[in-house]
Amino acid sequence: MIREGEARLVANAGDVVEEAGPIGLREGLDVVRDLDALSGDALLVYEALPAVGPRGVRELSELSGVAVEQVRAVLPLLEMEGFVGSDDTGWSRQK
Repeated sequence: MIREGEARLVANAGDVVEEAGPIGLREGLDVVRDLDALSGDALLVYEALPAVGPRGVRELSELSGVAVEQVRAVLPLLEMEGFVGSDDTGWSRQK
């Protein structure tokens, strides 16, 4: 297909964007994600959570660099916003 000019060889995502253009974005529009609302300790704690599976408070504290007391304060706020959930095994991402 490349020899016939039906396809182009690309080496990375930049080549794809150069060839196809940005997909799904119109110029002048700002993309806002739910996570953009998080900052400070809340963001650090959220980012310490694995994509799949739970983590305990102490492990979240160690991985995020946030004190255990502050992790315990932030997690319920993240839960009320729908970012995290908890069960008997620990805290996990919901978004």
